[in-house]
Amino acid sequence: MVDKRTSVRYNVYTLTVRATYMSTYEKVEAFNRLTELQEEMNESIRETEQIMRKQFPYEYRNAEAYWIAHLKTALGNHGFTNSTRSPTFLSCLNKLEDNVYDNELDDS
Repeated sequence: MVDKRTSVRYNVYTLTVRATYMSTYEKVEAFNRLTELQEEMNESIRETEQIMRKQFPYEYRNAEAYWIAHLKTALGNHGFTNSTRSPTFLSCLNKLEDNVYDNELDDS
Protein backbone atom coordinates (compact mmCIF):
# COMPACT_ATOMS: atom_id res chain seq x y z
CA MET A 1 0.00 0.00 0.00
CA VAL A 2 1.30 3.47 -0.92
CA ASP A 3 1.60 6.06 1.80
CA LYS A 4 -0.50 9.12 0.85
CA ARG A 5 2.25 11.51 1.92
CA THR A 6 4.73 9.80 -0.37
CA SER A 7 2.24 9.94 -3.20
CA VAL A 8 1.61 13.66 -2.68
CA ARG A 9 5.35 14.38 -2.54
CA TYR A 10 5.86 12.39 -5.72
CA ASN A 11 3.09 14.30 -7.52
CA VAL A 12 4.45 17.68 -6.41
CA TYR A 13 7.94 16.62 -7.47
CA THR A 14 6.68 15.38 -10.84
CA LEU A 15 4.82 18.65 -11.50
CA THR A 16 7.87 20.66 -10.48
CA VAL A 17 10.12 18.68 -12.77
CA ARG A 18 7.69 19.01 -15.65
CA ALA A 19 7.44 22.78 -15.17
CA THR A 20 11.20 23.14 -14.81
CA TYR A 21 11.98 21.10 -17.88
CA MET A 22 9.38 22.46 -20.24
CA SER A 23 10.70 22.25 -23.73
CA THR A 24 11.95 25.43 -25.31
CA TYR A 25 9.19 25.10 -27.90
CA GLU A 26 6.53 25.02 -25.15
CA LYS A 27 8.03 28.08 -23.50
CA VAL A 28 8.13 30.00 -26.78
CA GLU A 29 4.53 29.03 -27.51
CA ALA A 30 3.42 30.06 -24.01
CA PHE A 31 5.28 33.36 -24.29
CA ASN A 32 3.73 34.06 -27.69
CA ARG A 33 0.26 33.38 -26.28
CA LEU A 34 0.88 35.77 -23.38
CA THR A 35 1.91 38.43 -25.90
CA GLU A 36 -1.30 37.82 -27.86
CA LEU A 37 -3.37 38.08 -24.67
CA GLN A 38 -1.70 41.37 -23.78
CA GLU A 39 -2.63 42.79 -27.18
CA GLU A 40 -6.21 41.52 -26.80
CA MET A 41 -6.44 43.27 -23.43
CA ASN A 42 -5.08 46.49 -24.94
CA GLU A 43 -7.63 46.28 -27.74
CA SER A 44 -10.45 45.67 -25.26
CA ILE A 45 -9.44 48.73 -23.28
CA ARG A 46 -9.33 50.85 -26.45
CA GLU A 47 -12.78 49.61 -27.47
CA THR A 48 -14.14 50.25 -23.99
CA GLU A 49 -12.77 53.78 -24.09
CA GLN A 50 -14.34 54.47 -27.48
CA ILE A 51 -17.75 53.25 -26.37
CA MET A 52 -17.62 55.10 -23.05
CA ARG A 53 -16.33 58.31 -24.66
CA LYS A 54 -19.06 58.29 -27.31
CA GLN A 55 -22.08 57.02 -25.40
CA PHE A 56 -21.32 57.94 -21.78
CA PRO A 57 -19.00 60.97 -21.79
CA TYR A 58 -19.57 61.98 -18.16
CA GLU A 59 -18.95 58.47 -16.85
CA TYR A 60 -15.97 58.18 -19.19
CA ARG A 61 -14.22 61.11 -17.50
CA ASN A 62 -14.52 59.32 -14.17
CA ALA A 63 -13.50 55.96 -15.63
CA GLU A 64 -10.52 57.46 -17.46
CA ALA A 65 -9.27 59.02 -14.25
CA TYR A 66 -9.60 55.86 -12.20
CA TRP A 67 -10.15 52.33 -13.42
CA ILE A 68 -9.06 52.77 -17.05
CA ALA A 69 -5.86 54.40 -15.81
CA HIS A 70 -5.29 51.48 -13.43
CA LEU A 71 -5.74 48.95 -16.22
CA LYS A 72 -3.40 50.82 -18.55
CA THR A 73 -0.81 51.19 -15.83
CA ALA A 74 -1.01 47.48 -14.95
CA LEU A 75 -0.50 46.56 -18.60
CA GLY A 76 2.45 48.93 -18.67
CA ASN A 77 2.44 50.23 -22.21
CA HIS A 78 0.00 53.07 -22.63
CA GLY A 79 2.29 55.95 -21.80
CA PHE A 80 1.48 55.90 -18.12
CA THR A 81 4.55 56.09 -15.96
CA ASN A 82 4.79 53.52 -13.26
CA SER A 83 5.90 55.72 -10.39
CA THR A 84 5.67 52.88 -7.85
CA ARG A 85 8.07 50.73 -9.88
CA SER A 86 5.80 47.78 -9.31
CA PRO A 87 5.78 45.06 -11.95
CA THR A 88 3.53 45.46 -14.97
CA PHE A 89 2.43 42.95 -17.54
CA LEU A 90 4.87 44.52 -20.01
CA SER A 91 7.81 44.32 -17.59
CA CYS A 92 6.90 40.70 -16.91
CA LEU A 93 6.83 39.95 -20.64
CA ASN A 94 10.20 41.65 -21.10
CA LYS A 95 11.76 39.45 -18.41
CA LEU A 96 10.09 36.35 -19.79
CA GLU A 97 11.27 37.19 -23.29
CA ASP A 98 14.86 37.35 -22.12
CA ASN A 99 14.45 34.03 -20.30
CA VAL A 100 12.65 32.25 -23.13
CA TYR A 101 14.89 33.38 -25.96
CA ASP A 102 18.13 33.03 -23.98
CA ASN A 103 17.16 29.39 -23.34
CA GLU A 104 16.28 28.93 -27.00
CA LEU A 105 19.78 30.07 -28.00
CA ASP A 106 21.32 27.76 -25.40
CA ASP A 107 19.39 24.79 -26.84
CA SER A 108 20.56 25.48 -30.40
